[in-house]
Amino acid sequence: MTEFTKKGDSYSVYPTYQNYWIESKPYGHQIRIATESGTHTIDLKWPDRKRDDCGRVSNKWKEKLK
Repeated sequence: MTEFTKKGDSYSVYPTYQNYWIESKPYGHQIRIATESGTHTIDLKWPDRKRDDCGRVSNKWKEKLK
């Protein structure tokens, strides 16, 4: 088993995994995993970036300079 030391780290096993989807979101990415027992959702959020209306990623602090 992997040992995690940083706050927020986690490890999951999905033995009845069937399919997965990765979607780009304004805040980062979303991973959905379908299993026999249901769908599990993981939100991966950028702490200092965002996606604009055209889909390009930029640093939030650069927006404040404008």
